[in-house]
Amino acid sequence: MTFGRAGEKAACEYLRQNGYKILASNYIAGGGELDIVALKKGVLVFAEVKTRSSDCFGTPAEAVGEKKIACLRSAAAAFIFEQGKNNKVTIFLPFRLRIKKRFCQTRNDIIEVYMRKNDFSPYKINRIKDAF
Repeated sequence: MTFGRAGEKAACEYLRQNGYKILASNYIAGGGELDIVALKKGVLVFAEVKTRSSDCFGTPAEAVGEKKIACLRSAAAAFIFEQGKNNKVTIFLPFRLRIKKRFCQTRNDIIEVYMRKNDFSPYKINRIKDAF
């Protein structure tokens, strides 16, 4: 597992622990990639994960520039077009069951994951809601 993928895994676990249902990870659409797509209480969240070992060269969120934001917005719009018909998304349950859940709002978050390089263990996770 790469450093970045380990950060995305830690971010998924963080969101689950905070009551989010993970709908997709590393979803490619609209010319971009969505690191995490999650749902909680009718809010569909598109999360960009940035993983660093320190903030010596700036915070992880500072690495998300205007070009990246444009790609993420395009990918989010494509996800909604492909998966969010009638403002509903599919949630997969155990035993191959699925249900549709309605969303009434979308949000773009950045999740900063600080990890140790030697064992890929996270020591700090910071979520920036409505980052862009």
